[in-house]
Amino acid sequence: MRSPLPPRDGITAQRLRAPGGRRTHPRASETPPATVGEWLRADFPEASDAELEALTTRGELSDETGRRVTLTSLLIPGGIYFFHREFPPEERVPVEISVVHEDAELLVIDKPHFLASTPNGRFVRECAVTRLRVERGEPDLVAIHRLDRVTAGLLVLSRRPETRGAYQRLFQERRIRKTYRALAWLDGPSGAGYAGPEAAAREQIAGGPLARRAAGSPAVTGAAGPALDSAGPVQPVAEVSAGWAACRVSRLHKPNGGRQVVEVPGAPNARTEARLLRVWESAPAEGLGGTAAAVAERGGAAAGGTAAAVAGGTAAATGSGEQAAGGPAAAGSGRPARGRVGEFELHPHTGRTHQLRVHMNAWGMPLVGDPVYPVDLEPDPYDFSSPLQLLASRLEFRDPLSGEERMFESGLGLRPPME
Repeated sequence: MRSPLPPRDGITAQRLRAPGGRRTHPRASETPPATVGEWLRADFPEASDAELEALTTRGELSDETGRRVTLTSLLIPGGIYFFHREFPPEERVPVEISVVHEDAELLVIDKPHFLASTPNGRFVRECAVTRLRVERGEPDLVAIHRLDRVTAGLLVLSRRPETRGAYQRLFQERRIRKTYRALAWLDGPSGAGYAGPEAAAREQIAGGPLARRAAGSPAVTGAAGPALDSAGPVQPVAEVSAGWAACRVSRLHKPNGGRQVVEVPGAPNARTEARLLRVWESAPAEGLGGTAAAVAERGGAAAGGTAAAVAGGTAAATGSGEQAAGGPAAAGSGRPARGRVGEFELHPHTGRTHQLRVHMNAWGMPLVGDPVYPVDLEPDPYDFSSPLQLLASRLEFRDPLSGEERMFESGLGLRPPME
């Protein structure tokens, strides 16, 4: 049910469900009190009378029709009530949003790293939807899919409630072709690229539950070698070079109380295709604009260029002259400053939480700048020094209203860590 209250400061009104009533809901069997005040006092015994009164005044507590109510108003059994919650100011995330495309129905943006897509936890005002609603004066903007806060790239927002459902179904029914680009470490758990505390942690992971073969689980195939079990050990794919391709199919699960998502035995719920475009033998001193001596590219034809072309600067190395999406690696982030880095093209066929990050880590190639995989470093959300090198670079779909084939490309790019 859509709120009758318009967003305030770009933030959607909250909702509460009263007990009782004839409609099916978890509290339908409860006996409803007579008034709104009795209901709220029973549900929020720790709240003072002044706080409850403020909910009806500053919070604009309203019923489903938008009619304002007071503490003495008769309660509608099973009714849905809406109110504006007070949210404190937030420190601004120092990034800006760029618009890729807009028409009457859609707004397509490049969401930068470190900006949440929608209100989430401590970031309510500082998210893409809230910012855009305020800056553009468009209270009806709604994101029809999500990107992780630390992932950059294309995010599609609906501008009109009347047509929103048609575009949401594209994502729900997996009729969107998504292409991501990513940079990942190619060295194994014991290699020079993993010196430091992460090496021991990765070895522990490799010997843990994921290392035990799950009977009957689907195989993961790739051009680089034999099939890997989908719930098999976290291990490197040996000596991958440009042109390597594989598909990983597994079951992902997020245990309570942690950030990490893990692969577990069972029916698959996640599928990812990956292809290695190019390899840097050493991270260039100036990001993607290093010198030929610092950059050695393998398989130039497969990657779409030569080592000389890569040495020509950021535009040649990224393939389309994008604005760099990330900065230098954080000192002390636990990630190696040198080592082989691969640029990948990724196609998720499902949309599970952290899917690309988990699958790349399970292949033994964790993403550059990832603060959670293979080891959760408990990152400070206001540390913007080491962007995750994962970019939602392209979206393709048939428009459900016009039937037109549509394709959007990100203007952002990726940057390997500096020496």
